[in-house]
Amino acid sequence: MTVMDDLISKRSDTNFKRFDKVIYEVARKREIDAIPLLDALESSRSIASGVVSLLLVLRSQDSGEMDSEESDALFNPVQIDDLLSLCITSLDLLNSKIEAVADLMSTRYGLQ
Repeated sequence: MTVMDDLISKRSDTNFKRFDKVIYEVARKREIDAIPLLDALESSRSIASGVVSLLLVLRSQDSGEMDSEESDALFNPVQIDDLLSLCITSLDLLNSKIEAVADLMSTRYGLQ
């Protein structure tokens, strides 16, 4: 059993998967077009990096890590709310992309 087979096996045993069981079977047989999945992973990586960056900036403000010279640059509550909304929207768009990829894979392999 390869490392990939082991990961697929462990992932297939969970109850919280979005992709149909048949997609995992097709992947196990290596009969799947991985481009949509790789594209979704690249988007996930980009969005996650952006969200982490914003959250780190907000955390540094909240924890008082900025010195008094930077106090003029601190975000006001409205700006903080806007940045948190941006994080939420980004994650929602990522979820939509994953849903679209799951639907595409289901359609492509005759599940719908």
